[in-house]
Amino acid sequence: MNEIQITVSICVPAESEDDNPLEQILLQKYSDRGWWFISGIVSNSESIKQSAIKIATEIAGTQIYLNKLLKVRSLKVGNATTQQHYLFLAQPIRTFLVGKAKNQKECKWADLSDLDKLYDCEKLLDRQPLHELQRLRGEYSGTYKSMEETADFIVDTNVINTSQTNPAAELIYAAKISTQDQEQLCNEFFKFTSPAEAMDKITFENYMRTKGIKENFDSYFRSFDSLRFGRLTFKNVLQGLASMEPSTPHGGLPAEIRCRHMFDYYRRADEMNLTREDFRKIVHDIRRAKMTSLNAKEVDEDAINGAKSFIWLNDQLTLQNFLESVGLLKFRGTSTIYRLPFPVMTSVDKPETNSKPSYKRLRSNDMECTIPESMESFDFKVPHSVPKQMAIKKPDRGYELATHSVRVKRGGGFSDVNSIWDLTGTCAVSDTNELDLEGDTSRFHRMQSVDCFNSKSHANEMLNGLRYFERQSKNSGGELVKKSMSWGKVQSDGLCKCLSALTDQVYEKLKEEPRLLKVKPPTFILGDIHGNFGDLICFEKSLWRMGPMLTPANYLFLGDYVDRGDHGIEVVSYLFAQKLLAPHKVFLLRGNHEVRDVQKQFNFHSQCIDMFGEKDGSMIWEKINRCFDVMPIAAVVDDKIFCVHGGIPSTKLLMDGQNYLGMEAINNIPCPLSNPEEDSLLAWDLMWSDPIPESSELMNDYVKEAFEKNEGFAPNTRRGAGNFWNLGALKSFLEKNGFSHVIRAHEVKEAGFQVQYSARLLTVFSSSYYCGGSNEAACILVDANKLRVIRLDTT
Repeated sequence: MNEIQITVSICVPAESEDDNPLEQILLQKYSDRGWWFISGIVSNSESIKQSAIKIATEIAGTQIYLNKLLKVRSLKVGNATTQQHYLFLAQPIRTFLVGKAKNQKECKWADLSDLDKLYDCEKLLDRQPLHELQRLRGEYSGTYKSMEETADFIVDTNVINTSQTNPAAELIYAAKISTQDQEQLCNEFFKFTSPAEAMDKITFENYMRTKGIKENFDSYFRSFDSLRFGRLTFKNVLQGLASMEPSTPHGGLPAEIRCRHMFDYYRRADEMNLTREDFRKIVHDIRRAKMTSLNAKEVDEDAINGAKSFIWLNDQLTLQNFLESVGLLKFRGTSTIYRLPFPVMTSVDKPETNSKPSYKRLRSNDMECTIPESMESFDFKVPHSVPKQMAIKKPDRGYELATHSVRVKRGGGFSDVNSIWDLTGTCAVSDTNELDLEGDTSRFHRMQSVDCFNSKSHANEMLNGLRYFERQSKNSGGELVKKSMSWGKVQSDGLCKCLSALTDQVYEKLKEEPRLLKVKPPTFILGDIHGNFGDLICFEKSLWRMGPMLTPANYLFLGDYVDRGDHGIEVVSYLFAQKLLAPHKVFLLRGNHEVRDVQKQFNFHSQCIDMFGEKDGSMIWEKINRCFDVMPIAAVVDDKIFCVHGGIPSTKLLMDGQNYLGMEAINNIPCPLSNPEEDSLLAWDLMWSDPIPESSELMNDYVKEAFEKNEGFAPNTRRGAGNFWNLGALKSFLEKNGFSHVIRAHEVKEAGFQVQYSARLLTVFSSSYYCGGSNEAACILVDANKLRVIRLDTT
């Protein structure tokens, strides 16, 4: 049975004989780390109160009585409690007793001036003793939670791919640090900081040595200390470790956060910017990570050439310029540096979590001290879990000011983009300083906004190029010099380089998404595009004219972006660019044509070769398909609407032996998935399956017999891949998974959509005049508990 480590700390104040405000508190020295409240470990033979009184009395050299319980910290790993810490306030003692504390070398009395000095010279473990003495003197109005649990320290990564996501959650999710991993890291953190709540520099050095770091501890501490407090909270350390985790991808928002930490690591302690010498250290470390020569002349030459990628102001490189150049891939190699030598969880002791914890019970007369109102429901036994009435409701995520203001043309495009920061001091921004504008969350989000509105980013360069591609051009005399839907005299080399960089960036975004997306309404859902760039632009002008980022809806595409149509490359380029600019608003599912063998049977492979040549065309085609390999397979909108390219999967593919896994089975599909036909029958079924009505000419005796044997599923004899499924199979699927409808694509429909199976199934097709036919294009809006069909006039 696991024993809980129970510790107590006691704030012992001293007052003068004339009852003036409390002047001093008793501090204890913790080896070479610094000073804090007196503390000790609770004896198994004593109650918590008895141990606290005994520890305080022995150290103070006089009888100590407890006044009230200030705070409880309870940590768990899984269901097992691992640590408990209690902070008490003792009744004041008179100043004539001050100085009698036992072992004067290890204990001392400190007033406010002493505490300030200790903190400034990094000899106070954290600010809590200072705040407590200020509070006792009526000079501090700050608040703190009287009860803290593990959940108060954990970053919720379940909000990823929802409108409530936050940068810290994205980083930790990208680092693949699970909730249980966080619990174990939290337990480890407080073992190092005990009895204090924050981590000082000496403790940080000891801690980082367990993570394989052997040098430059001050630089690492500075990079973790984003708010410049001089001490680190658990979340500071968690985010720092996540940014250094070897497997954390160096793309998108995680890369931005990594670069912010990296910037602080390399800058000097007394500087806000990087110097040329600091930048040389970056180049040196990149070469070392790549195991290339560290010859001084070669490093100098690399540094001189690399510096040309940045904008330097008086030989200083600002954080913003550093982020922009690295984010735009003008300077490469940063993905290899600022990494731990091994995964963060490797060095973490994993306590047993299945055994029941032992804990001490306090008798009702064990606690004679006053209990603060916020603690009245606490029954003073070492809590295995916090009582329901003690639970503190977390506030909803608040709103924040976006980074840019945008002027929009009448036609929907942007004519002027300004940073809010740059407008400080003008009539547009008054009574507001830069710190008000740039909160912690805003700083994390800033790179995404820079990417979104920076016309030189690869995504915006591609969209600008596609605007040129779409429109015809005339000279001053009115003569047509370029037809619409053509590249005219644009060099394919430049387009190839831009698309290559775009695929590298979107790959990093897509590979971090789950195989089954969860999307919030309102959401527009589009079906097959099949290289029909003209219809895609019609949808843009109708539904997201100002771009997805400035439109209050999400956009879910159900696959089949390429083949059959003339402009598969342009369709992919457009969707990849929008995915980069609005990663949490644009979602791309994989269809059956996002497969190499299928494309070779149709025309997307040949389009790439024709446009870029044999070598570059093959490279671009492979890079695009590399992105298809990591695309999600299905999505659920509002927890009710199942969306997929082909159809619902056979029940047996959602089973694990006798256990029905349901949607969990979809999230278990391998990623990347280059050959779904061989590597995942479930993915193949989701991409290829079709419903079949009773009136269909394909409904023969063979199919009917298969339906009876296989719970409404039969081999898809029309396509030779996937299954047919009937109304019974659909009803069973919806009931088992708690869904109300299925929305799928995969089949051309004359009206652009079709309602089937008791209005529980909708098929949507978003490419008009498909293969020379007369069909319309449509999409579906999921909003306010309604499924609205929107048909597009593309004439």
